[in-house]
Amino acid sequence: MQSENQAQKTKGAIFYKLVQLTAYADDIIIICSSFTSMKEDFQLLEEARKEVGLVINEDKTKYMVAAHTQNCSKPCAIEIGRYNFERGDRFTCFGSMVTGDNYVSKEITNCLIAANVSYFGL
Repeated sequence: MQSENQAQKTKGAIFYKLVQLTAYADDIIIICSSFTSMKEDFQLLEEARKEVGLVINEDKTKYMVAAHTQNCSKPCAIEIGRYNFERGDRFTCFGSMVTGDNYVSKEITNCLIAANVSYFGL
């Protein structure tokens, strides 16, 4: 039986908790409200990965700070355990571009470019 704390971690949105995991195929996104909670949950994921055969590719794994002011005092690279992760400024999730500045104009531009390529490719 799950403890009450564990049950709370699997329900709700990021607005009501410190960490949210999103997974699709072999991609996992850890959404956190702080570096501390990200490091703690990554360490839990690191321990659990052994049971399912998940391999963490340090070269392909990045972290991103999502804030309106990108001049925040976050490091360019972070170290968690034996891993060292570079900071990224954007990534694609389910076909949509997510950027650290939280502006959707770049995503709209990408959608228009993709639509034009499709239209003029006919």
